[in-house]
Amino acid sequence: SPRQSLRLAVALQQRFVDETVADANLPMTVGVGIDAGEAIRGVDGSRGEALNLAARLCARAKAGEVLASPELTHLARTIDGIRYVVLDSVTLKGFIDPVRPVRVSAEGEDPVAQMATLLTASRP
Repeated sequence: SPRQSLRLAVALQQRFVDETVADANLPMTVGVGIDAGEAIRGVDGSRGEALNLAARLCARAKAGEVLASPELTHLARTIDGIRYVVLDSVTLKGFIDPVRPVRVSAEGEDPVAQMATLLTASRP
């Protein structure tokens, strides 16, 4: 479900921070991109606009960041403990219309800031 996917993505980002704290030599610098929609299964894998958009958002996401499509956050509605910040429109490869990604994070500490601090501290 849209709500479960956002909860999971936020929880994963915090877990990646925790794992990076546990072992700074193996930083979990992961960005997450999520959309909702149909996937079409083919002989060589799945395809579909939702998969493409999620991949493009994932490529734009910084370490610790979750970027979701506006459509997904609309479907999920308000989730206790999670906040949405609508970002500026971006042009993504393969999409005619600009997209306004939504940054999704837990209320409280920001995994993007936590990860940036950890990465800066681990540099020689």
